[in-house]
Amino acid sequence: MIARCLCSIVDSIDGVNSELILVDNNDAPVMEPLATRSRAKYVHESQAGIAFARNAAMRASKAEFLLFTDDDCVVSHDWARSIVQGLLAEPQLTALGGVAATPLDSTFFQKSIGLFLGDVREPYRTGLAAASRLDSCNVGYRRNVLEKIGGFDTTFARSVEIELDIRLYGSGYKLAFDPAIVVYHERRHSLEEFLRQFLNWGYYNFRVFQKYPSLVIRTRKIIAPSMGLCAVCAGVLTVLLSSQVPPFILALLVLTGLAWLTATAVLTNREKATYVPFGVLMLLLRAGVEAVGFYKGVLDCAKSAMVVRVRRRSSI
Repeated sequence: MIARCLCSIVDSIDGVNSELILVDNNDAPVMEPLATRSRAKYVHESQAGIAFARNAAMRASKAEFLLFTDDDCVVSHDWARSIVQGLLAEPQLTALGGVAATPLDSTFFQKSIGLFLGDVREPYRTGLAAASRLDSCNVGYRRNVLEKIGGFDTTFARSVEIELDIRLYGSGYKLAFDPAIVVYHERRHSLEEFLRQFLNWGYYNFRVFQKYPSLVIRTRKIIAPSMGLCAVCAGVLTVLLSSQVPPFILALLVLTGLAWLTATAVLTNREKATYVPFGVLMLLLRAGVEAVGFYKGVLDCAKSAMVVRVRRRSSI
């Protein structure tokens, strides 16, 4: 996959004054031959984690704009040019990102989970729009601002882009989203990988919430959709168990929701409508697992606080 990613980037930067940097985040340097073939600058960062890797790329580059994507992505032909031109045209912008779409050759499972990771919303976003969070696999930043705020937070193993974007947002910098800027992001291959991904997301989303509670609430990017959807599901279950509402009304509400999702998918792409039922199931699973991860973070925080109190009492 990484070879395809590099080929797409090489094609995208053709004619653009730029340099390609490949950060090898493995324990041992193994990617150098691949970097050489792609005429990329090779950087080895032995400390594992996307934040360490991206900070290493930032140190290795002298460019005015820093564009980031992941090794499981294929960027569109005009990806680099679109981000650079967008940042040049809007001097007030600090970051510009776009769509992380599901590749066309993905499996049924991958297309189903991708349906509610951004694909179904593409036609309803047109033109440049203000944003408070951008996908880390499809984003460009102004180098001077990244350096000024200290780069990526290496204490986060996940939700690195959320932490950074909220920090930028809270510092008064402007972020924007352009749906015309597209990368194709490979989705998880199995249910186990999918659940593990969102369990980790939920856990580190709590870490972000713990660090910036007021900003998270203002941006509404972490509590929703997982926390909100879980609250709705809990409310529906409570009403169902209390028998205050006839079951046929609840069934009608569920069917109406599914009809709306199907209609939205059909308007986007008729083929996508076939993924809606399974996609809805995956969305509910995502919300539940992400909520579990979030609450795991809450429990870990509470345990840490208890340990600190016990140590203080022992020292006294």
